[in-house]
Amino acid sequence: MKTIISLWLIGIGVANAQVSNTSYGTGALNPASTGSDNSAFGDSALASNTNGGDNSAFGSAALNANTIGALNGAFGLAALGRNTSGLSNNAFGVDALTSNTTGSYNLAIGVWSLQYNVTGSSNTAVGHQALTNSRSASFNTAVGFRALVTNTAGLNNVALGGSTLFSNVGSYNSAVGSQALFQNSTGSSNIAVGYQAGYYPKGSSNIDIGAAGAAPDDSIIRIGTQGTHKKTYLAGVRGVVVTGGQAMVVGANGQIGVASTKLVSALAATPGLTEADVRRIVREEIARANALAATPSGTQ
Repeated sequence: MKTIISLWLIGIGVANAQVSNTSYGTGALNPASTGSDNSAFGDSALASNTNGGDNSAFGSAALNANTIGALNGAFGLAALGRNTSGLSNNAFGVDALTSNTTGSYNLAIGVWSLQYNVTGSSNTAVGHQALTNSRSASFNTAVGFRALVTNTAGLNNVALGGSTLFSNVGSYNSAVGSQALFQNSTGSSNIAVGYQAGYYPKGSSNIDIGAAGAAPDDSIIRIGTQGTHKKTYLAGVRGVVVTGGQAMVVGANGQIGVASTKLVSALAATPGLTEADVRRIVREEIARANALAATPSGTQ
């Protein structure tokens, strides 16, 4: 293998000479480059560089297509291989950020992380295949094996955990926990915390904490899992008077709602109401609430 070692220093008297560049490997660091403070180690690393500076390429074909991009770090086979003018990217792993051309301020750590990103910027991907299918997506954070793996253009998503937001192409979602928001595809502004939290919903504006949810959910809040969690304790409720409040009822499936006007009126306006009467009215109201809740979106 032909090995080229070049070290160009300031003041050697050659026009447009490289300044403080170091290269090792066949075809590493274009000798006609005027960029400065570049390091290229590996065959064809920084081979196309023209005047990009402050780049570090370690690995065969790392930063291979870079021309004017600067402040990039590529460590691994073909890492940032197609970058041309993107700035301040860091890629660690085989094919990490390999398709990136003009995207900037991305961090990819892991084999195939942000592999297909082209123009997306300000993404952080840590883990095998994290954000691997991102094309133009920006401001996403994916930490974990195949986190946000399907996301192509979704913005401002946070996925922490293995396979979190696995099917996502939406935006403004936050998922913490392995397989959280796993089936969400186009839904946006969802929050899920816990193992497989929000696993099923495909809608938007859902909050699932320790609950898997249901596929039709949209703008639904679920906390806990029916049959698993036995009691609920809420601080700051007992002894606190709410002016103009409404009576609350809880359905058999855990759904919380307010009592109907009929119930409130009966309890407030009926003189001499016995305890038995109150229990009967409450039972009727709960039965009505359960009937309304007996839909797919009312299940845990």
